[in-house]
Amino acid sequence: MPLTLRRRPRLPPVEAVSPATDISPTRDDGARPGTTQAEPARTSATETTRTTKRSRRRPSDGWRDRMLGEVFFFLLGLGTWLSNAVFTILGVTAPVGLNPLTVLLGFAFHVLLSRAELHLWYRWRDPWYLLLLVGCVLIDVGTTLVGLRPIAAKWLPVLVGTSPENVLDWGQILIALVTNTAAPVWWPNALTLLLIAFAFALGSERLLRKFYRGMVETWQERPATGAEAAGRS
Repeated sequence: MPLTLRRRPRLPPVEAVSPATDISPTRDDGARPGTTQAEPARTSATETTRTTKRSRRRPSDGWRDRMLGEVFFFLLGLGTWLSNAVFTILGVTAPVGLNPLTVLLGFAFHVLLSRAELHLWYRWRDPWYLLLLVGCVLIDVGTTLVGLRPIAAKWLPVLVGTSPENVLDWGQILIALVTNTAAPVWWPNALTLLLIAFAFALGSERLLRKFYRGMVETWQERPATGAEAAGRS
């Protein structure tokens, strides 16, 4: 073979396998042969006690508390609605006086009036509906104010002040605004009573409906009893 000055290419070094290196195949569970998996940690006595306490709590406990709160709010809404009904009945029957027939007619008028105010506003684009709805609101507020004023004069005279007993006489406030003259000294009392009448007339029905829905929804979330659970299974 002829002599040459070229160096022969070096072969890649063979990696030595260290005796400490474990090249044994792994098992399907990911652990190497000859090794054992770590045992799960033992549950302490404190964690066992906490789990026992939590298991003793029944889901019905929170539901009862929520149901009592919903019933309380519903009774508040019902009381507000009935108060508005009383004010409307007193206002409607003021010209003729109270008797069983006028009370019944006044209550029926209140129910129909509140139904129209609550459910027919989606037709406000129709001029006739809008005119009638505005009239219903004015009648509702007016009758509520007429019935509220004597009750407030008896139980809260400071709220009434020296405002005239006849609500129609309160038009002096508008006359003073138009003619730019001094308003009566009792105008703050009249304005306060008017705002209260608006709140009763427009808010009592909505409060009652809202709290009734909440009470029904909470009742439907009640936990199943033993008999109901057995029947479902």
